[in-house]
Amino acid sequence: MSELIFISETAVRDLIISEGERGVKESISSVKNPAGFSKHLINVGNLSYDVARKMLGKHPTLKDDVDARVVRTAGYMHDFAKMGYGTEKAKLPYGEMYHDFTGAHAILSNGLEWELVIGGTEGERREALRRIAICLPGDWDMEETGGENFPEGALYGTTPEFEAMIDELKIRLSPNKEKLTMLELSIPTTLERQIGVYGDLIDTNERNIGGALARIREVCERYDKCAKEAEADGRHYEALYLRTQSKVSKGLELQAKMAVIVSSINQLAGIK
Repeated sequence: MSELIFISETAVRDLIISEGERGVKESISSVKNPAGFSKHLINVGNLSYDVARKMLGKHPTLKDDVDARVVRTAGYMHDFAKMGYGTEKAKLPYGEMYHDFTGAHAILSNGLEWELVIGGTEGERREALRRIAICLPGDWDMEETGGENFPEGALYGTTPEFEAMIDELKIRLSPNKEKLTMLELSIPTTLERQIGVYGDLIDTNERNIGGALARIREVCERYDKCAKEAEADGRHYEALYLRTQSKVSKGLELQAKMAVIVSSINQLAGIK
């Protein structure tokens, strides 16, 4: 039986640019420069891979919980649906709308055709795609979709096609095929999902540093708010999880501030 092989950086860049150019041509993409956009997706994939590899180097017993190839591919694909998949398949009015969920659906539906994973058995490939896809939704999606009050609470409205897509994802992203709740669909409760979230936030290359810092602050505020709400509702385990995530995020915020300082010093000193 052959080993699973995950898509290469070169191949995924070609895929992003090809699908992006199609989205621009068909006026369904929120991304107007697919080549430039591919750099961010690839940066996030490689950052996520490095985090996973370092984690596994220190804690090899996590090898069944974290696959560095899975989180790298999730990073490559995390904003992919901004290029029009939700507009095309879920009749959403613009590409960026609910792109974490539409992106997860794209991976599940087209991942074999795009050869995100080859080798192994079909069952192994589909399970790898499920693990990649579930890395895309993040805690902010609870707020955007209205959480358990979806679809009535969705901030940006919805469509029958998108509602059907969410129902489908609740089954297809489940590890045991028991229907997931909106909370389970959105909150990054596994190490692979958490690495993906932070890989996106710490893509601090060049001009992205200040933007990443603002996003980290937003995440901290959201975790604190959700933790208070969970505690008030008696969901103590969830509140503990959210407070822990807030603590981790605040540590990451400090690192990002240091990155801003170092970048500023380097610029003053003429160091690139």
